[in-house]
Amino acid sequence: MKKTIGTACIAGALASASFLLPTAAQSAPLTAVHDCGGSPQVKPSEIIFYCGDAGDLVHDITWSQWDAGTAVGNGTEAIKQCKPNCAQGVSSETPVKIQLDTPTNGVFKRALVTGPSGTKPWTLQ
Repeated sequence: MKKTIGTACIAGALASASFLLPTAAQSAPLTAVHDCGGSPQVKPSEIIFYCGDAGDLVHDITWSQWDAGTAVGNGTEAIKQCKPNCAQGVSSETPVKIQLDTPTNGVFKRALVTGPSGTKPWTLQ
């Protein structure tokens, strides 16, 4: 009987202490990407690479993967054509794949934008 009571007490103690163990629901926050104002964003629909004039950005992003190490999505890259000048120029748009990676302290630090003309790497802040 002592063994049974001892085992029951240990099982009861373990069951009551289970709230201390991490679960999937209590996992670390998702890795983010900073917007132009420096605020962390998770699964943004738009990422601007030239914050001064939004001269190169990807918008209408649909994310197929977003985890602690990598984010992958598809969107439309808009590149400002500075003809006759940047203020009056229009943007050309191209469908692209975007990948975010190289996380540091919970923030993605690199973007790879792949379109018909190849892959462009971007360093993110």
